[in-house]
Amino acid sequence: MYIEDLIKLITNNFSHLISYRDMEILQSICDQLYLNSSVTEKQSLLLLRILNTHKDRLRSVIYDIDAVLENARWQKPFRTLNNIRRVSIEKRKSPTTGIERSNIVVRFPFDKELVDQFRSLNSQSHPLFRGTFDQDDKVWVFGLNELNILNLGDSVLSREFHLSEDFLEYYNQCNDIRTNIEKHIPLLVQQNDKYLINNAHALIPQPETDNLSKALFHARLYGVTTWSDEIEDKINKELSPVTKKILLSTKKNRPWFNSDTVNINEFEELLTYNGPILIIVPGGSELELTKKWVKFAQILGIGNKEISVMFRLPNDQNSFNQYIKDNQLNTIPNSNTKLIFVSTKIPKPLIKSSIKIDTIINLGYYINMHFSMNAMVENSCNLVYYSITEPVVFKKWQQQEL
Repeated sequence: MYIEDLIKLITNNFSHLISYRDMEILQSICDQLYLNSSVTEKQSLLLLRILNTHKDRLRSVIYDIDAVLENARWQKPFRTLNNIRRVSIEKRKSPTTGIERSNIVVRFPFDKELVDQFRSLNSQSHPLFRGTFDQDDKVWVFGLNELNILNLGDSVLSREFHLSEDFLEYYNQCNDIRTNIEKHIPLLVQQNDKYLINNAHALIPQPETDNLSKALFHARLYGVTTWSDEIEDKINKELSPVTKKILLSTKKNRPWFNSDTVNINEFEELLTYNGPILIIVPGGSELELTKKWVKFAQILGIGNKEISVMFRLPNDQNSFNQYIKDNQLNTIPNSNTKLIFVSTKIPKPLIKSSIKIDTIINLGYYINMHFSMNAMVENSCNLVYYSITEPVVFKKWQQQEL
């Protein structure tokens, strides 16, 4: 009788003769045998020890148990554990789409610490960057991208892994960029009293200004949100807290300023260097808020012909409409327009004008917004909330960042 047959016989018929703890081990290995997998040499020694421990009880049902154990025979050769520790780049088909693409494949014998590290990386990563464990090949598979190359390289370099030449080349390139990031990432710098964007694509225009705020907003418009240490010091010394908070904001973290505590004058740099600007006026305070912002714009040198108020109120609130008419604020938006007021939706003349709005100041209209308004809000480069109450629908426009 083979030891494998003895294990199956005991687990199926005589489990009551084995202690609970040892029976759990036998059952686990028996399940492995039914999957046509052989045991390892280490498992064989464990099995013989358990069987010898309980052979007196087993002798009552298996009369030749002593001979079977003394001359132990195994049906299959012992399985050799895979001790390969390797990271390589291989083409594999996606299990969902069937499309073949290059992936990072990590092979290693079970290592709980490393597996926990991979799981931790998955929990902190965007779904596009998460690894999966291939049960058939017993390997971890990750998408081929810079983030995974760095994370995996950092994880395995100290664990005596063999890295394929192509993976090692990618890792060294990515690590060089990480170490010398200022030589690769688009970066706003100051040279000879002028501001320049280093490492930028040739199609991105240079700021061509010696004004710090104007240069920063220009760079931000083209997705450049990093700058030199020298500019960081100037930001802290020269810019208002409001301007700094706007420049540091992301689509995931839109800034809100309390209109009861933050003076409207704090928005001077935003209005001066970042037009045209769209101002969303909530219902109920149209005349008061519009007058306040028009007066502020006039102080900054923005003329009435450069302001367009693109909504009107019912006849019972004719004072607002009359104010617009008297001050000639009803101009159709054009290339000279610097300030545009809207309320519940984006009017068609504004859409047809093809004016690119990069900055929106929302004065308190947050819920049940018209789809046209939602679309413009979601895609604005700079979105600022300025009201008494902090918006309760912040997450409505938050995008999941990679």
